[in-house]
Amino acid sequence: MNALLSFLIALMIDLTTPRPLADAIASISARTPIGSALRSADWANVPLGLRESAQFSAGVESLRVLQRIQDRVLQMVKMERSKLESGAEGAFFDRAKFIAELRKIAREEGLTPVDPADRDTLRDITSEGRLGMIFDIQTQRAAEFARWKMEQDADVLDPYPAQELIRVESRKVPRRWLARWTAAGGQLYGGRMVARKDDAIWRRISRFGTPWPPFDFQSGMGLEDVSREDAERIGALEPGAVVAPQDGRFTDEMQASVRGISPRLRTALGTIFGDQVQFDGDTVKWKETA
Repeated sequence: MNALLSFLIALMIDLTTPRPLADAIASISARTPIGSALRSADWANVPLGLRESAQFSAGVESLRVLQRIQDRVLQMVKMERSKLESGAEGAFFDRAKFIAELRKIAREEGLTPVDPADRDTLRDITSEGRLGMIFDIQTQRAAEFARWKMEQDADVLDPYPAQELIRVESRKVPRRWLARWTAAGGQLYGGRMVARKDDAIWRRISRFGTPWPPFDFQSGMGLEDVSREDAERIGALEPGAVVAPQDGRFTDEMQASVRGISPRLRTALGTIFGDQVQFDGDTVKWKETA
């Protein structure tokens, strides 16, 4: 079962109101494919607003591959929305088809690693493992962004103002999320990782800087709503506290300081984003906000 379908079933969304998927469609459509040799660690230092405006994959310079990834993810989200609106099943583009098509394109682009040691690893964009991970992350991001947008409503935030970080999938070697949570400033309530939905902790624990899952590559972690009664009972929420909706546009981070960014990465930003960004002293700005 794909992430979008799982999301719809889990939330039991009213089939007459597919608005969350419309938000996901708009978010995906607005991204610009950006090819670069930057690895994940480099991208993590790129201002969040720029990352959210880009369709990229670490170490992939082929715009053809990146555009097809974006097109296929967008196609899947649109199909889910169409099924909600019409009630019909329709065609389906699944994980196996995604991997097969992208593998073919990546090989045609000559992206098979030269170093045999990198082949069939996560550094190999032609490998099933790397393409499967891209599919999983992209579809989960779309589903969870749709969920997050749906919850940014006073009628939802009032009865369910908090959420809990929980394990939703097992892992052979699970990360130490309790330690990661507390190191990021999160509080524990009877061993539970609970916080208000507008708490900055959700972005601080995320490798990607966004307040919705996934919070890291193949983490197996997800979110569960916490009712007002439960949140107040355990002390995670002051009685009667109001949790404000968020818009998720990250406009405050479409313009960011580059003072702490290495000269190499600063040069790379100018090369990668070209005339889509402008530098003003120690500040880099996405031109759409100029």
